[in-house]
Amino acid sequence: MRLRDWFFDLSIHQPMQRIVAECLRPQGSFDPHGVSEAHAPIDKAYGVLEQHLTGRQWVASTKFSTADCAAVPALFYGAIVHPFDDDLRNIRDYFERLVSQPSVKRAIEEALPYFQYFPYRERMPPRFLQG
Repeated sequence: MRLRDWFFDLSIHQPMQRIVAECLRPQGSFDPHGVSEAHAPIDKAYGVLEQHLTGRQWVASTKFSTADCAAVPALFYGAIVHPFDDDLRNIRDYFERLVSQPSVKRAIEEALPYFQYFPYRERMPPRFLQG
């Protein structure tokens, strides 16, 4: 469980945060090269995850677990700033299973008031912007 948690945090969420942070930098201190570099580890992580999910419903167990909970923010925001390619069918299906979980639905609904502060809000799928 912890390995998968770390995978999502370090391989997807951390570089995704670098991309998001670029939007929050003051004028004149942008780092387009750093942002460009941040996409590469996400691509690599998506490839690893795509293979790992082959034949699996959940990332670390036969049931929804804390490892899947760790995947939610990384994939939720990752899909916005670094969308899944069309060939990542396992990840797309997994993401849909994640966001269909009642606890995840509730977390997204409770986060609605805070999405206004997310710099990439305009890229968020409308289904996540409705209560």
